[in-house]
Amino acid sequence: MLRNFTPGFLGNVFIQAILISLSLTAITYALGLGLGWLDGATVSVPEMFAGVLNYGATFLCIKQRRAYALVGIAGSAAWSYVFFSSNLLASGVVNAYLAMMLIYGWWRWGKDSNSRRVHHLSPKWVPVYLAVTVAIYLGAVWITSALGGSFAFWDAAILVLTILAQLLQDQKVIEVWFVWTAVNVVGVILYWNSGLYFAMVQQFIFGFANTWGWLDWRKTMKEVTDA
Repeated sequence: MLRNFTPGFLGNVFIQAILISLSLTAITYALGLGLGWLDGATVSVPEMFAGVLNYGATFLCIKQRRAYALVGIAGSAAWSYVFFSSNLLASGVVNAYLAMMLIYGWWRWGKDSNSRRVHHLSPKWVPVYLAVTVAIYLGAVWITSALGGSFAFWDAAILVLTILAQLLQDQKVIEVWFVWTAVNVVGVILYWNSGLYFAMVQQFIFGFANTWGWLDWRKTMKEVTDA
């Protein structure tokens, strides 16, 4: 069951998403500047555009609004362009994949008024997910290295963890927030070494947002249980 939001202009979840995404993008840029990682010419327009959309999509996902998928499609397409331009082939491919997979996620969640419920991952599926994840990772490392991609081991980890996270997110499995945290940890390392400092700072902030997401989804699970 989704909770009601505070009435009024600022109580609208989509207005909140816009304000939060713009604010966090400004914070990301200011933090990068303050730490000396960014300058006026470091961040490209596509990178900034992708950052704004990703923040908005993440907020809407936390609030269980399936419109997050539509915003995420545009954000993933923009990130795909940025990563391919930086020779991060696996990251580029996985964001192109996300742009398509989010269409399925939008359908899978269902209408907000009758959305799929948040639930735990069944233990019987854990070995299956682990086996498939390892297999895809090894294949991604080999392909990325063969194609001359940069930082193949880290880049492939982003790819496989993101695929796993999106699969869990499409099913509204609450453990997805732990997988996204793993994505963010790898992302901080990879994008730091790749010189994509705006993306690196954003991954760092997303790491904290995952705690919010887990708590918010867990609370809706409790509300359903108590109902």
